[in-house]
Amino acid sequence: MPAACKGKHIASFAFTEPGTGSDPKQISSTAVKEGDHYVINGTKRFISNGTYPSSLVRFAKDAESDYMDMVRTGRCRKN
Repeated sequence: MPAACKGKHIASFAFTEPGTGSDPKQISSTAVKEGDHYVINGTKRFISNGTYPSSLVRFAKDAESDYMDMVRTGRCRKN
């Protein structure tokens, strides 16, 4: 993420979900903290700049508190 903030990389942005559009109150993707990382579950419809190999900012709700936040990652990981 630091490289994207300095303008050296282009970050991707994943917010919109099927059936909810861009309404932040309707986000259904969840993030569950497991140790020192998060497990993200959900589907995104559009990912702005998704073809760039850099950081990805995804929005999800904390599974325990239902609080929405963004999850910043430098790479995607499959479980």
